[in-house]
Amino acid sequence: MERTIQVLVIDDDRLIRVLLRDILESAGLEVLEAAGGRPGLRYLRAARCDLVITDLLMPDVDGVAVIREVTRE
Repeated sequence: MERTIQVLVIDDDRLIRVLLRDILESAGLEVLEAAGGRPGLRYLRAARCDLVITDLLMPDVDGVAVIREVTRE
């Protein structure tokens, strides 16, 4: 059985998350959402994600720090 691709969208703007979720789900992907860098990193440690889409400018942990952590792990 084919596994659904999981995409994690990390953005502090709810409307951006909703827009990306709608687009990605219409393409048949499973979407997880995080409202910032810190919760996004928690998702990454708890769930297997095939792709991460992150905002770069966020108040808690910025997207560059998220990318560094993803590549390190």
